[in-house]
Amino acid sequence: MRFSNLSRQYTAVWRQTNAIYDAWAKRHGLTYPELLAVLSLSAPRPEEIAETWLLSRQSVRTILQGFAKRGWLTLEPCQADRRKKRIVLSREGQAAVRRIARALGAVEAAVWQTLGEKRTESLIKTTALYNELFEEAAGR
Repeated sequence: MRFSNLSRQYTAVWRQTNAIYDAWAKRHGLTYPELLAVLSLSAPRPEEIAETWLLSRQSVRTILQGFAKRGWLTLEPCQADRRKKRIVLSREGQAAVRRIARALGAVEAAVWQTLGEKRTESLIKTTALYNELFEEAAGR
């Protein structure tokens, strides 16, 4: 097997997936990192969004400040540690999150429906196995 060619093919598919989500986000008035943040706004703290999506805390802070300017949320001090902030969605923010999540969910559901249960399960299991094997190989 030509592993370098397989790695290039896998990387090309991975990049294409990211580009597809990026284009979808742009059509909905968001950047790709903003889309990731929107999908995580149920998290009470910005740090959780950063950890979930491997975004820098500064990037998340900038994204949330932009959402605050849109009237979607406020950042309030945490009671346990006033240096940290917690995310409080406004009604407009809640509506925006629902609208975006439902629109993306409908597209993804259509894809899963077209793929069918067996291919979807195979894709998920194979990707999970790849991730596991990568971690094992990288840990050597």
